[in-house]
Amino acid sequence: MYRVDLARAASVAGLAAGGDDHWLMSPGAWLWRDRSRAIRGGALVRFELPEGVYATTPWPSAGGVWLRLDEAGFRRPGFVAFGTARPIAIQAAGVEATLVPLGQGWRLSSEELSRWLRFVVQGVSTVTGRFPADRVLLAAVPVPGSGVRFGVVRRGGGASVAFLVGRDTSLSELENSWVVWHELSHLLLPTLPVADAWFYEGLATYYQEVLRARMGLQSERRAWQNLLEGFARGAADGSPGRPLSMEATLMGQDRAYQRIYWTGTAFMLAADLALRRRGSSLDAALGALGTQTGVPRVADSSATVVARWSEGARAVTLEGLRASYADSTSFPLLAGELTALGVGFAPESGVTLDDAPERGLAFEIMRVRQRAGGGRRMEGGR
Repeated sequence: MYRVDLARAASVAGLAAGGDDHWLMSPGAWLWRDRSRAIRGGALVRFELPEGVYATTPWPSAGGVWLRLDEAGFRRPGFVAFGTARPIAIQAAGVEATLVPLGQGWRLSSEELSRWLRFVVQGVSTVTGRFPADRVLLAAVPVPGSGVRFGVVRRGGGASVAFLVGRDTSLSELENSWVVWHELSHLLLPTLPVADAWFYEGLATYYQEVLRARMGLQSERRAWQNLLEGFARGAADGSPGRPLSMEATLMGQDRAYQRIYWTGTAFMLAADLALRRRGSSLDAALGALGTQTGVPRVADSSATVVARWSEGARAVTLEGLRASYADSTSFPLLAGELTALGVGFAPESGVTLDDAPERGLAFEIMRVRQRAGGGRRMEGGR
């Protein structure tokens, strides 16, 4: 047993947030181990805390006050929350989700926040039929102002997601945000190396728009509008002549986020269409990835993931498409695909949805599966 000064630990943590009554940080800032011994089988952990203070982790119970931290929890960063706010269990889609609204002074009630996150968990679960993690810690970190500013997913010891949320955020602002959808969609893929950032960020960006349409939060037309506007930003960003995989590796240095995110999104659209033309879909491919035995939580590359997608997709080979995107030095030309889908653009009215050979595919990608609750009107017209 040992004691930890969380304030001092946070000062050396790579990503930490805190205040007088709450802290959120990776266990790497305070979890000690004997480095002379190999990590085998993980560890059992328990916390002794002052009365009224809670420690919330994504780790499974090992019985009583003990928690089980697996080997990956020592090798990969995760999030653990400490604070006076009582953790809230969210029952949705068979996942053990725990919400921790850190700090005080929220405009949103805990009930509003937990109801919204339950809806998002349910929405992400519709992609494959189940949520892509057995447990997930959802930490709402307060910041000044309003709106959902940022989100981070970590997987050490289990799935944990932190969101920076303005204390003055309204329920309407929360419902209009894409950030939560984006971050939870990351869990649909195993962890990949940074050279594949275009791949995993593209998938999350694709589903942030698709799922909000399917769940009745925005119209099909608005979803396509958001995608086309993103593609335009992606085409205007980055270093001409530099392969996308190299751009992704240098993402933190060169900050070509628009090209990386939106070229990856274009790939996911192209892959989804290729699969749907053979009677499958990106949803089905992700579902097959999750049900195959021996699928690791960490994959060596996007090529490994795509190979597994192709195995269960009626002989659709996506490796050539993936490699062409990874090696591409400019934004892909999507005009032909969009025309075939009946997705066009008119200066006076924005995105148009017209009759076309593959209009049915475009509709099915965005088809509403569930209307948003609370009588909220869907955005964006048609």
